Amino acid sequence: MICFNTFIPILYVLIPYTGGRHTYLLLDEFKGHACAETLNLLSDYNITVDFFPGGYTSVLQPLDVGINRPFKHNIWQLWNNWAMEKCRNTPANGRPPKLFRDDLP
Repeated sequence: MICFNTFIPILYVLIPYTGGRHTYLLLDEFKGHACAETLNLLSDYNITVDFFPGGYTSVLQPLDVGINRPFKHNIWQLWNNWAMEKCRNTPANGRPPKLFRDDLP
């Protein structure tokens, strides 16, 4: 079974980019990255994979901690505020509100 969440970016982005040159790919231990079929495909295209252990994201992926997490939190806050405002005016037996482009700030 191929892990599509990892397989598609590898097939259409990474492999064409490397052009067959030996490449070293360092991934976190997310279980979707470690499918045997995906690792075999990488090996076939001269890509060596290694994994860094859990708990090292803040050390080895500072953008995840310093930029991505605050960005996602802000998006979540905007969504939550919008939903609370819309739901405040919805009758108890009414349908939940839909988000439209015009609702975005």
